[in-house]
Order: sequence, then C-alpha cells, then structure tokens
Amino acid sequence: MTSVVVLDQGWRLRGFLGDDWRLHRAQLHAREVGGRWVPARVPGSVLADLLAAGEVPDPRVGRQSMLSEWVPQRTWVYQTTLRTHGPADGERASLEFDGIDHSA
Repeated sequence: MTSVVVLDQGWRLRGFLGDDWRLHRAQLHAREVGGRWVPARVPGSVLADLLAAGEVPDPRVGRQSMLSEWVPQRTWVYQTTLRTHGPADGERASLEFDGIDHSA
C-alpha cells in the first residue's frame, strides 16, 4: 500500500550568515537559536517569503531591489514537521522531492 503525504504547508525559513547554520543544526528542532523564523511557502522562494513577511520592500518598485541585495548573501534554512504513522512491518518509507534547489 502506498500513502502520499503532501508537505506544502507549515514551512518556515531562517537566514544564517555563511556556514553558521551548521553550528546550530542540532538545535533547529529543539529551540530557536537567535534570529527569527519567517512563515514560508513551498514551493516558493526566499525573496517571496521575505516580502510576504514584510522583511524586505517590494523589489519591483523603483530602486527598492537594492534593499534586498543582502538576501542571496545568506544561507537559508527551511523547516517543517512531518507527522506520519511509520511504515508497517515489512513496508518501506521513502521521501520524494519533485523538485529541489540544486544546492539544497
């Protein structure tokens, strides 16, 4: 039997400087380590999520795009919680991504 769980809701994202995210990776699920988590949409984009959260001005207006130039300089981590009943005895579970950023 195959069951499908669609994970398109309940996402959030947070930016880190450089590889700082690696230092905090173990704590991501336990507690927030500084910074702020922003609600995110998947599929979507970091810039669209930051715009929806009011963290950056609309880059399509005038020269406001310059105020978002810091966004690609960060490492962005997306997080959600997967709740499922594990596989039954003799069954296997797999996680399938229909599309993912090449560097993710």
